[in-house]
Amino acid sequence: RESPGKRGTFTDYIQTDASVNPGNSGGPLLNLRGEVIGINTAVIPNRQVAFAIPINLAKSLLPDLQARGRIAWGFLGVSIQDVTQELAKAMGVPEVKGALVNNVLAGQPAEAAGMKRGDIILQFDGKAIPNVRSLQRTVSFTAVGKQVEVQIFRGGKLETLTVKVGEAATAERRAVAPPARRDLGMTVEELDAEKVKKFKLREGEEGLVISDVAKGGAASSAGIRAGDLIREVNRREVRSLEGYRSALRRDEGEDVDLFLLQRGQNHFYVAVKPKT
Repeated sequence: RESPGKRGTFTDYIQTDASVNPGNSGGPLLNLRGEVIGINTAVIPNRQVAFAIPINLAKSLLPDLQARGRIAWGFLGVSIQDVTQELAKAMGVPEVKGALVNNVLAGQPAEAAGMKRGDIILQFDGKAIPNVRSLQRTVSFTAVGKQVEVQIFRGGKLETLTVKVGEAATAERRAVAPPARRDLGMTVEELDAEKVKKFKLREGEEGLVISDVAKGGAASSAGIRAGDLIREVNRREVRSLEGYRSALRRDEGEDVDLFLLQRGQNHFYVAVKPKT
């Protein structure tokens, strides 16, 4: 039986009460005729409910696996939400449909195509986009590198952008700044709606957030916390990971990096001496 599944990019799972435990997760889900109808993937502990990837979906991915050894998922580089009746009225949208862009990630395909916050995506590569789930699935299954037309509603009229679809795995690798030559003991990421909610930040915040601080590391010793926003590094304003990387000290002889951080309404400077 089909299940509404879990929240996330992919929700087309087969829900089953077949016993799925370590050892048979990743194995086949069979029907009463002995036919493989899915691949066991996840389980809700102590609920006797499991989820399997439908076999037709798995089969459609085999050519990519054979050619690359991995799945290349399409990626747009936006944070989105569904258009509600209230939002449609406030934004002058004639119909309650589409995916509303609330953040555009720096250096990703959507930004390169000129997409902006407040755009409502109505079509992607000729396919109608009624909601967020539809856009997530359509983009994910679009070939990486393909040039597609995206119809958006902006400022009371329809416009068309041309986007070159990126690769999700590549974007995820770029989403976290790699360690500098010296270990600062923290993970820095670009802000999106999910992180604003996770760290209980103000709506509309943008820039960089410290998403993780290693216990006993340099950042922790300096009093930095997960959820702190980075405003400056070594007296340079930073809004992207590229800017963050370039602002960090390069010379081993320079002992500290100076950060201007925001925590709530407060701004403060912190000097971080890397662990050696």
